[in-house]
Amino acid sequence: GGPGMLTSQGAPGMLTSTSSYGVDAMLPSPSQPGPGHVYPYNMKDGVEVVIIGLADKPGLEEQIIKLQKKESDRREQNRLASIIKRRKQKATKKEIEEENTKLKAENADLKDEIKALKEKLAGSQMFSNAVLEYHRAHGFKGLVLTASAIKKWIQKKFGALDN
Repeated sequence: GGPGMLTSQGAPGMLTSTSSYGVDAMLPSPSQPGPGHVYPYNMKDGVEVVIIGLADKPGLEEQIIKLQKKESDRREQNRLASIIKRRKQKATKKEIEEENTKLKAENADLKDEIKALKEKLAGSQMFSNAVLEYHRAHGFKGLVLTASAIKKWIQKKFGALDN
């Protein structure tokens, strides 16, 4: 079976449990207790697996120490990775807040600029209406410096001149 799953394989009268660390734990079945010594192995905080009947297996103590070292190294690596991740998240959040503040200020400036341009455009439209009204009433009479510019503007706007 998978990690932590009990199966009926193994020695007669024994159930085996394969941990995620690759150690087969022999657990006695309810009908027949198995022979051998008891080796406690602390896999995770507060969880203890008892390995029974593996006294004959050579290098068991070294394997347990190796697995405990591997688990300790993994926990330390995860702890350091968590610290780094939290620092990056904090830095990213700070950068986003700074950029957001900058964009809000830029947005306010743009809104002010748009408002000023709209006011200027309204004034320009009123001025262009006044020029057209003057032109309809008087033509180019009285215009000295701006006559050619107004003539071009009217031709561009209407395509032809009345006068």
